[in-house]
Parts: sequence; C-alpha cells; structure tokens
Amino acid sequence: MTGSAEPPRPRPLGRRDIASTFRAAVQYSRRGALDEAARLFQQILAVSRDHFESLCNLGLIRVQQQRFDEAVRLLRKAAYRQPNSVSAQGNLGNALAGCGRYEEALAHFRKTLALAPGLAEAHHNVATTLRILNRFAEAEPYFERTIELKPDYPDARKNYGAMLLYLNRSEEALAQLERAATLRPDAPDIQSLLGAALIACSRLDDAIAHCRKAVSLDPRSAEAHRNLGKAMLLSGAVEEGIVHLEKAVELRPDDAEARQNLIATYASLGRFTAMEPHVLKGLALDPGNTVFYLSLVDIKTLTPDDPHLAAMERLVADSSRLSDGNREYLHFALAKAHADMGNHGRSFDELLRGNALRRRRTAYDEAETVRSFQRIREVFTIDFMRHVRDAGASSDVPIFVVGMPRSGSTLIEQILASHPETHGGGELLAFETALLRLDPQRGFPEIVASAADAWLRALGEAYLSTVRPLAPTARRITDKNLLNFSYVGLIHLALPRAHIIHVRRDPLDTCLSCFAQPFSGNLPFTCDLAELGRYYRAYEAMMAHWRAVLPPGAMLEIDYEDVVADYEHEARRIVAYCGLDWNDACLEFHKTPRAVHTASFAQVRRPIYKGSVGRAEAYRERLAPLIAALEGTG
Repeated sequence: MTGSAEPPRPRPLGRRDIASTFRAAVQYSRRGALDEAARLFQQILAVSRDHFESLCNLGLIRVQQQRFDEAVRLLRKAAYRQPNSVSAQGNLGNALAGCGRYEEALAHFRKTLALAPGLAEAHHNVATTLRILNRFAEAEPYFERTIELKPDYPDARKNYGAMLLYLNRSEEALAQLERAATLRPDAPDIQSLLGAALIACSRLDDAIAHCRKAVSLDPRSAEAHRNLGKAMLLSGAVEEGIVHLEKAVELRPDDAEARQNLIATYASLGRFTAMEPHVLKGLALDPGNTVFYLSLVDIKTLTPDDPHLAAMERLVADSSRLSDGNREYLHFALAKAHADMGNHGRSFDELLRGNALRRRRTAYDEAETVRSFQRIREVFTIDFMRHVRDAGASSDVPIFVVGMPRSGSTLIEQILASHPETHGGGELLAFETALLRLDPQRGFPEIVASAADAWLRALGEAYLSTVRPLAPTARRITDKNLLNFSYVGLIHLALPRAHIIHVRRDPLDTCLSCFAQPFSGNLPFTCDLAELGRYYRAYEAMMAHWRAVLPPGAMLEIDYEDVVADYEHEARRIVAYCGLDWNDACLEFHKTPRAVHTASFAQVRRPIYKGSVGRAEAYRERLAPLIAALEGTG
C-alpha cells in the first residue's frame, strides 16, 4: 500500500540558531505580527529559558495583547535576572498596572526612575500611576518634570491635561491639551479631551468642533460621543446632544458618566418616563454607583417596602466598600427617601453624614470669603457708583437673576422663559469669564477701583458677545448664575440697562434646602450648618449694600413666599419690570419645554405649589447651629 509521505517535522531550535531566530522575531514584532513574533520568542525560551531579551520582548508583546498575568510572570523573571534593566523594570510596571496592581507598578516605575533619572518616560509612568491612585499633588511635579525633559511628548501633555481637568483647573488643562493636539492632531482621545476642556472654559463652538473631529476620527469612541453630546446640550442643541449621549451609552453601557449626563438631560427636560429606564439600568450595571439612587429618589417617592430602599439600607450598613463620593451620594439619597416618607429625624441624620463627607473633601476659606465681600463694599461706595454711572454697554437684553441657591430662582427664570420674547439662559458663567479675560492679572474688586469708562464698556460688550449668540433674536436673555449677587454693582456699571432680579426666601428654608442638596458646583459653604448660616448673613449684608448704593429701580426684589401666595400678581410684576408686555404663557410656566439644569428641575414641571414654604419647621429642633449663625450668635 502506498501513500503520501508525512511532512518533515521542524528541527528543534539549537543554541546556535538563537541569534537568527531572535532577529526574525524582532522583525515580526516591528511589523506588528505579534503572534508570529511571540511564537519565535517562545521557541527561544524553550531552549534558553532565561534568555533575557526574549523574556523582555515576549513580556512586552503580552502587555500589548493585554495578557497581563502572563506578562507579569515573564517580566518579573527578566527583572530578577537583570534588576538594573530600565526596560525590564518599566515594562513590569506596565504589566502590573494592566492587572490593576498600581501600588506594585508604582514601586517598579520608581526603580526605573532611580536607574534613569533623565528619562522622561520614567517620570511619566510615575505621574500617571499616582494620578490613577488619586494622589494628584504627588503626581503634578512628575508631570511637570516629564514635560520639562521632553516638551513634545503628547501623551504626557494629554494625561496631565486630563488630571488638571478633573481638578477643575480648566484653563491650565486647556493649555496642555491644545499643545497635545498640535503634536498629534489625529488622536481621537486628545481631540475629545480638548473638547471637554473647552466645554469647561465655556468655549462651546470650539468644543463642538474638536468633539466632532474626535467622533469622525473614531466613530466608536463612547467618550467622544459623550463629550460632543454634552457640548451640544450646553449650546442649546438638545436633541442632537441626546443622540450622541444615547450613542455613547450604546457603545459602552457601563459608561456611568454618559448615562448620568443622559439622565440629567432627560430630567432637565421633564422627560421622566425616558429617564427612569436609564436610572434602573445604571443601578443594575453598577449598584455601587450611588449617584443613580439620587436620580431615582428625585423622580420616585419610595415606600417602606420598596426594594430600592432596602438595597440602599444594605449598602449604607456596609458602606466601607464604597468610595467617599458614593457614600456621600447614598446618604443624600436616603435623606430624600426618608423625608418623603415623613421620617424627618432619620432624614436629617443622613444629611449630617453626607455633608460631613462633603466638607472633608471641600476647600473653603470662610474668613477670606467674608473679607472679599467686605472689600467689595469698600470699593462700591455711593460716590463711586455715581461717578462712573452710565459708562457701560447700552443693552437691555440681559436679565440677571441673583440670590442664594434654593431661593426659588428657578421658578422666577421659568416664568420669564415662558414669555415668547425671552430666552432662558440658565446658570451662565459669562460675566465672571468676561471679567477674567479682560484682565486676568488683577483681582476683583480692586481692579474696579481704577476702572475707566472704556473698560466698563468693554466688560459689558464682552459679556454680550458671549450671551447674545445663545438667542440672537430674543428681546431678553436670562442669566441665573445666582452667585452673581457679589457682582451686582459691577453688572449695573458695565450694563446699566440690564435688569437685575434678586430672589429671596425664608432664611431657614433656604439654608435647609442648600444643606439637603449635594451640589455639583462650587458651593463649599453649604456643607456645614454654622458656615452656611454665616454665609447667609454675609450675603444679606451684601444685598443690603447694593440696595443702598444702586439707583431706584435698578433692582427688583422678589420674595418666593409672595409668588406662591399670589402667583399671577407677582408674575405680572416681574414681566413688567423686564420691559415686556404680559403674555398668558407665563401663567403656565410648568408647560414650557426647555431644559432646566438645576436641582429644581422636577418642581418647575408642576403648577405652583406651597409644599416648600415652611419646610424647615419639621427640623427646627435640629437646626440650632444654623439658627445661631443666622442670628449672629454662633
């Protein structure tokens, strides 16, 4: 019987063939043929199991293939063979980082740095690992040294920019990311991060352009779609923003930030039916991400037998596994749930716990805040206000709504935004941004003391150039950045025809509502009852000063309780003050289809109600530190 001969078996690799095989493996690796390169490196190690270069190269390939456990085994062996090898120590650090073993990775990156202190990549590896470990202050000098050693290092500038952005140092982040984008213009992750930094700096047109570029470079980047969606929302293109956020969630269902942005968008539009499935999906995917519970209790009143309440109670009983941020959100969610059920004592206990966590991570210089208000009063005297009157830009378009957070200001803006000739701008940063851009070196209020008429006019025009494009044909545009109350005098000088509405509410109700809200913005004074009360007193003194130095009619003051008691009368007074004819649409503010990005997003979707008046009475016995601070005795 005959048949074809068996193919010859490959000859076992001999020691004399190692050099040529190694060269071939390296060539495969350089061409990206990683599997073929790995096969040859494995052949070498079968003959010479301690072949250092093959251990290193095969370990690096396994890192690239994300086979991190195998990479650690190979590279640990290489580092043991040659402990002073920069590449072995560095790649072992990368393999350990890939496994999530960041403390071990950091130790090897530090060894690399000790061996090669002038190597930019070594500094960068230490910096990025410290950043992942949330040790930002330690990471920063390593980022700076990296860039000093290698200015044209796009990854270093990208990662440094990302950290600065996380720390809300937006302008610094922008500088790093712009340079990274110049060095590597076709990197979608850099374009996306640059877009996020531009969003933070309120440069929405530029942000949209870079986010669109990121999406075009990588249509399957969830981060790029998320940032583009956010930019579109802020620019007013709400429906397009939703499309991109939905795409981000589709591409990466576990992208909590994209899902939270989508939830917040549906909430701001009052689309609670569309919002709820995303809340529930977020909880199903990541029960420990307790921000989803905050959203849930905003749209649903829980009952004692609700399984979500039971889940929250289990989490809080064993909260050691949660991050401080998630524990904080959980306490606030439980506070809302128990308040809805009338369990005021338990609710307040949860508020105390949540705010204690917030205060621990919040930088707040109370003395400097009070001093800054005093300096403002010293500059804006009656004589000063008279001396520079009518020097600013002539426009009656802006309506500034100012006051304390949780004072009822969202309702006032919603009344105005319901008028067909008014655009509701929301909480804009435009005035402070215009002031900083006009003169970034000198501080407020000292800069104003020497201000010439031309400077005031330029400030007003800079503000208008940012706000006017939001609604080019609207007769009025509202700006509900409440903390503009400290700028009221300057607003009047820079925009003497602008309308300024000061919204007030009972101090106890206002402060309790602040204490019950885990604000995402820069409101550090809301975490402690005594600090909150003292801030309220400083705010009251500031508003009393503006009342004394502004000309009659320059500011309208509205009491929330009066609006609730006689809605139509107060609504007509507000509309008339803003120079608008009455329109009956203002009576049905809750039907106005606009995005409301404040904590009152649910309340303004309902007709006027009195449930928030006297809210603090149920907690009065627990509010002694706040009451003492409000009275000036604490």
